[in-house]
Amino acid sequence: MKKSFILLTSVVLLGISAANVSTQTVNATSNQVVDEAKIQKLKINYSTKSKELNFSGLATKGEKVIINYNGKKMKTVKVNNGHFIADVKFVGYKPFTIYAVNSKGKRVTPISKVTSNNYAAKTPVAIKSSRTKKGISYTFSTIPNNNLVMYFQGNKVLTKKTSSKTTKVFIPAKELKNKKGHFTVKQLQKDKKASPASKAEIVKVGVASVLNY
Repeated sequence: MKKSFILLTSVVLLGISAANVSTQTVNATSNQVVDEAKIQKLKINYSTKSKELNFSGLATKGEKVIINYNGKKMKTVKVNNGHFIADVKFVGYKPFTIYAVNSKGKRVTPISKVTSNNYAAKTPVAIKSSRTKKGISYTFSTIPNNNLVMYFQGNKVLTKKTSSKTTKVFIPAKELKNKKGHFTVKQLQKDKKASPASKAEIVKVGVASVLNY
């Protein structure tokens, strides 16, 4: 049996729940600035319907809060009695930065960061694949209680509920007819943005691959 090795790039996304329904406080990293003024109790809540990320929290100092995405200013919101809330629509998986400013626009708090580790599901990785005349078997790295979704050229091929840190999938030969190249794979997690996509190569009959993961 021939062996080929598929090198896949995975984005490791750490599980902090960011949701439509439930939220958790994000322990955002910060750069130090004068005094103890800071953004506190920062919460994020991703809506799969509106494609927006909701931010809420406390600013111990400042008149307004600035929210940037990938270095671009996306939102400026007023601080009311120390509280702020904002909805930001965005595309992609870049980081956000958040900080408060005074009436003159000068930053008065450290810069807090929110990354895709906080608001998106973990990218699944094809760690094993093997094809026989009956079809292809894949083993993916996953998170329990999520959904693994496979697509071919934008069309959904299957959805499978995950129950452990690895999930096995079998694609029968009849579903592989006239298919070459790769499947696109995503992981869907409740209350989070769908993961960045990975690829699962459609190997030839008699070929097996293993990724050291």
